[in-house]
Amino acid sequence: MPVEGETPVEGEGEVPVEGETPVEGEGEPPVEGEGEPVVGSAIRTIVGLTATIVITLPEGTESWTLEETIPAGLDVFNITGPNGAWDSVNRKITWSGSVVSLAKADGPVVGYEVNGPAGIYVVSGVVAFDGATQAVTGDDTFVITALEGEPVEGEPVEGEPVEGEPVEGEPVEGEPPVEGEVVALVAVPAISGMTLEEAEAAIAAAGLVVGEVLYVCSDDVDEGAVIRTEPVEGSMVAPGAAVNIWVSTGKCPCCEGCEWCTWSNLFLGALALLALLITALFLNSGGDVMIPLK
Repeated sequence: MPVEGETPVEGEGEVPVEGETPVEGEGEPPVEGEGEPVVGSAIRTIVGLTATIVITLPEGTESWTLEETIPAGLDVFNITGPNGAWDSVNRKITWSGSVVSLAKADGPVVGYEVNGPAGIYVVSGVVAFDGATQAVTGDDTFVITALEGEPVEGEPVEGEPVEGEPVEGEPVEGEPPVEGEVVALVAVPAISGMTLEEAEAAIAAAGLVVGEVLYVCSDDVDEGAVIRTEPVEGSMVAPGAAVNIWVSTGKCPCCEGCEWCTWSNLFLGALALLALLITALFLNSGGDVMIPLK
């Protein structure tokens, strides 16, 4: 009963309504998660080339299996977890277990590692709790830049020449060879009998240059044709070396208009002249010329 002069507290001293039963804990907030069933899941985490799958068993689960499909090109190793096995034909990893082998509060954790050529690979998996299946969630992509020591497409391989870059030991066009480097020699082309224009083109094609052009007469080589070269044809010279050319101006002036002026004819003519001189000397002396005998 309220004390005289005091304000009564609401509900204090009230008599419960007949027939009503007070509810225990009425007005108290519910505890979070209390009474909710545990939902099963399998969540995959990928770090580098390693995959880890954490399995949460639904309440009352007696057995479970998990199957992971691996794309072609990847190699699988270091499989961990209950009864883990690799089927290389179907490219699947499987695990299985039961609550008998686990403490009630434990959830199995499985994992594996992969490797392979550079590329992007997507994996997939299915988990079954007492036969009821659902997809594995979480990360699903492996990104491989390159195997250790394996070249990435577009990058030069050590020891192989890069297009456009000079190869060590080969002279760069327009640059003189470095002292001590081995230079590949080239042969002076055979240009005898060619015109000067043809000879110059052949020398340039051989990687050489035309030096002096000398014009001389020749009884054997037609006018305008090459007589010889210096260095001689077939000589091995360094790239860029100069080649001098002798070009015929035609027959020599001493022989023009004299078809019979050959060395043999000149020799016979000299003998005939000598015979005439001896005869004349003999006749002038009246035949008394004595030729001394040894």
